[in-house]
Amino acid sequence: MYDVEGPPLPPELVHYIFELAATNPDDPYHPHLHILLVCKLIYQEFKPVIYRTVVLEDYSELTEFPLDACRYIQNLSIDAVRWPMKDFFSHCTTLKSFHSYDLSPDDLSGDDEFNMLPPSTRLTSLWAPPGWETSRACDRVLVRDQFVHLTHLNTVHGLSALSMLRMLVNTLGGLKSLTHLAMQYVSLDGMGLFEQILTTQSALKVIVLVRYDWHMQDPEYDVDYMTPLQKEDERIVRLVDDTSDDEYESQVVDEWLARIYRHRLDLWDFAEALKEARRDGHFRDPRRATGWIFRECLWELLSSEGVAKLSRRSELWYEYLDYTKEW
Repeated sequence: MYDVEGPPLPPELVHYIFELAATNPDDPYHPHLHILLVCKLIYQEFKPVIYRTVVLEDYSELTEFPLDACRYIQNLSIDAVRWPMKDFFSHCTTLKSFHSYDLSPDDLSGDDEFNMLPPSTRLTSLWAPPGWETSRACDRVLVRDQFVHLTHLNTVHGLSALSMLRMLVNTLGGLKSLTHLAMQYVSLDGMGLFEQILTTQSALKVIVLVRYDWHMQDPEYDVDYMTPLQKEDERIVRLVDDTSDDEYESQVVDEWLARIYRHRLDLWDFAEALKEARRDGHFRDPRRATGWIFRECLWELLSSEGVAKLSRRSELWYEYLDYTKEW
């Protein structure tokens, strides 16, 4: 594959080594572009790898990004948008996962000057930006062809939990492929809407309710007024978000990247593991299985058998549980 002194390495191993060198999950804002300067062969083969996942702090008229590389982007995160991105998005024909803080539904698939995602786009994962739930366009946008294959939808960062519930009630029936949904906790005034979501015929397998740790005083909080329907729904998992205010945005991007690079666990990993532990009866106290759970306290809540089984789930789980025990 490449000219080297000594016995040649297997092509698969060489490709893996260069792929590791080309990606940079620890600092996604600064990809290792210099690897493209090694030689023409490396440039041609690893340009798609470099641009497979792109994280932009902002997009403005000063942003220098090669539009010819947009066709390689499968995973995209954009913080602030200060300039129309129509040209940029028109080239993103292979986009699968999208995360942003600053785009409205109209920006992605509307009729305004942005008119971003091309009709051929088929997103499978979306982290909805704050404010989507209050947009009148959201109901009609999420049922368009660009979202027909959406399997994972994270709406935790919405500005209004009640508005987000209304939006989900209006769109869930059209999201036929959606299996994983994350959203803010449900307060008393939203219980009726939440139960509409639970009873809507859908493909949902996991429903993650999230509260911020600075709102939490008692893990049993608001569990007491759950209806029997909610208590019996095995899809629901309640997790506490422990991200800090100072580094909130970077931590959220890291969480989004976890599903892509598999370098750490994400909320879907925790939700699926907790569902399994609850099903298998591995909680020390069964009442805690339906309550709010802090990730770092997970090993304390499970029986020794449950912890051992989780440790065997993957190397990431083994390292995480070993770290939290030490901590």
